[in-house]
Amino acid sequence: MAESTSQPDGTRLHRPKRVAVVNGSVALLEWLEPILEPGDYDVQFLDAAESPYAQIRVDQPDLVVLTLAVEDLDSFRLLSMLKIDQDTSRIPILTYSTAHEGRPQGQMLGEPSDDQYPASKPARSFN
Repeated sequence: MAESTSQPDGTRLHRPKRVAVVNGSVALLEWLEPILEPGDYDVQFLDAAESPYAQIRVDQPDLVVLTLAVEDLDSFRLLSMLKIDQDTSRIPILTYSTAHEGRPQGQMLGEPSDDQYPASKPARSFN
């Protein structure tokens, strides 16, 4: 993941690996530490409300860590956009899922009621 660049005198400069963390916290870094290769990291925390897609597209980090919550559709949209865009599709993305807010860990969401399903028109014919 890290790059080295050559100086005019032939010596190499080591560039730290760049990691963009979207919707994460410093506590998430403790979880990441055993997963990442040992080395020097430049970690940037991005808030989903502040256009992380544009920032990731410009910065081209070596890794994106995306915290996903079940009820947060914007994070899923961001994930899709990053994978579809040719400029960002090769950036590895590590997703970290969180529990549904307002429910205890492990509690099932339950079956949606009939009024939560979108109304649909009956089919007139089948192919």
